[in-house]
Amino acid sequence: AEPELLLKQLSNERSTFDERDIAKALHRTVDDPADFANIRARLMASDDLVMLKPQQVDAETGKVAEPAVFTTRDILRVEYDMARSAQVLSEHEGFAVSDRAVAAAIRHVETGDPEKPFKLDAEQVDAVRHVTGDNGIAAVVGLAGTGKSTLLAAARVAWESDGRRVIGAALAGKAAEGLEDSSGIRSRTLAAWELAWANGHETLHRGDVVVVDEAGMVSSQQMARVLKIAEEAGAKVVLVGDAMQLQPIQAGAAFRAITERIGFAELAGVRRQREPWAREASRLFARGEVEKGLDAYAQQGRLVEAETRDEIIGRIVSDWTDARRALVRETAEGANTPLLRGDELLVLAHTNDDVKRLNEALRAVLMGEGALGEGRSFPTER
Repeated sequence: AEPELLLKQLSNERSTFDERDIAKALHRTVDDPADFANIRARLMASDDLVMLKPQQVDAETGKVAEPAVFTTRDILRVEYDMARSAQVLSEHEGFAVSDRAVAAAIRHVETGDPEKPFKLDAEQVDAVRHVTGDNGIAAVVGLAGTGKSTLLAAARVAWESDGRRVIGAALAGKAAEGLEDSSGIRSRTLAAWELAWANGHETLHRGDVVVVDEAGMVSSQQMARVLKIAEEAGAKVVLVGDAMQLQPIQAGAAFRAITERIGFAELAGVRRQREPWAREASRLFARGEVEKGLDAYAQQGRLVEAETRDEIIGRIVSDWTDARRALVRETAEGANTPLLRGDELLVLAHTNDDVKRLNEALRAVLMGEGALGEGRSFPTER
């Protein structure tokens, strides 16, 4: 009855698509060949569909070299609004923090822990100056481990010394927690902030600063909404992330589009890993050269492989249990520097089935040690 619903669904997943993508999406719900052909024809003639690029045909063979690329009017409108808000924010001024306050903030962060003094390098200092500049929007692009959190800690001190309210946001709760822990910026998920603002709570005011971490994961629709709210409030937006890392779950590479428009400060030096081989491996992973990155870890004896799934799950449970027991023992003996903190014991798996098996096995270990109380069961949707 409403074929356009399928275009809406498809545009939630991606901002551009071709005829084959439309056919695949349609095939999920329509089996009858006649219905399929009829609805497909109606979709291709829909006013909501916009052709961005016609199909390219090879002159010699006559075959299609590249299919036509489409989007929807809604996506075009969202991305236009987002670009316009970014442009307006970039023209807003009055956010500059004095050079003296920035220098004091950098010194404060560098000397914050007397036992672990360190210095921000030239890239990080430039990035702090960039985000504390006069414009209403700024961006920092950097690979994982390049020191984005450290520069944000210095920027927060500079903004707060200038009397500004600073809040942090990220798509995922874990990223928001990480931003708060590492930079001291009070943070929530973007969804939580949007809900609060919609209900009139903790609304943005002129001069506030909103720091969005992992900005490369934010969809165009959500980014457009956040920029519009900041624009209307007269607040500043600072986007931090890496367009090469995890992509948005919903449609649109918003962070990349905005940084191309407004410019950015870049962090290229990996600082999280200390050994040169590990730093190079991080750069390889970031560039998508995963096999070479894994080879580097294998050559250092840091990669554990197994013949079967059961064997590797058993090994993970065993390693996790040993590390946890060592942690408990170190803590009980009053060691000043335990090998691991509890939140550093992280287990990741690719499929839901593996996650379920690992969770059950790890919970069984905890139950055997009396570390968990009585369990409760409750029905969920899936």
